[in-house]
Amino acid sequence: MKLKYRITYNSLKLLSNLVQSLNPSKQYCYANKLGSICYQLLKIRQK
Repeated sequence: MKLKYRITYNSLKLLSNLVQSLNPSKQYCYANKLGSICYQLLKIRQK
């Protein structure tokens, strides 16, 4: 794995841990945002 992607992966893992510690109503909102960010990253990577 390239360094840039490893850093991204680790930061996403940290973010997801933070999201899990929030209350459920906020969890859904943040999970949605994280999902869209990941999707954007994947789209950029495929180009």
